[in-house]
Amino acid sequence: MASRDEIIVQLQAEEKSLREKLEKLRKPLMQVEEDLQHILGTIAFYERERKVGSKLVELEEAIGEALSSIPASRLRGMTHSAAVVAIAKYNGGVVRAQDAKRLMIKAGIMSQTKNSTNMTHNAILRTDLFNRIGPGEFQLKEVQRKEVNPTDVERKFQVPVQ
Repeated sequence: MASRDEIIVQLQAEEKSLREKLEKLRKPLMQVEEDLQHILGTIAFYERERKVGSKLVELEEAIGEALSSIPASRLRGMTHSAAVVAIAKYNGGVVRAQDAKRLMIKAGIMSQTKNSTNMTHNAILRTDLFNRIGPGEFQLKEVQRKEVNPTDVERKFQVPVQ
């Protein structure tokens, strides 16, 4: 039985030795895991910063767009033709049809339909106050540019066409 007890003692010593090795290996492993967590946190920080940066750029663009367009409250109560003239005057005589459509929808003088783009183009063309300068872009005619009054345009189109 001595040999059996010796084997047990020897195995216990071996177990103790292996546990010590395991602890020695576990410390660097824990350090590596900790470093990995730091790196993952840094990556998440930079990704979040990039998303915030892109959102910031979008916000700056939206603010710039809002400042460069006529307030929707000024368009309320106007006809489509009067509104496109007012938008053109506000933008230095140039109006983009898509921007005018968006502003008129926002002001509530036009509803969002499949035909709203055509309605905007027709309002621009019917007034005979614009020259086409590009696709979807129109400029007030030079002669009438200073004399155009949105209320005059409203009166011109109040008579129903038969």
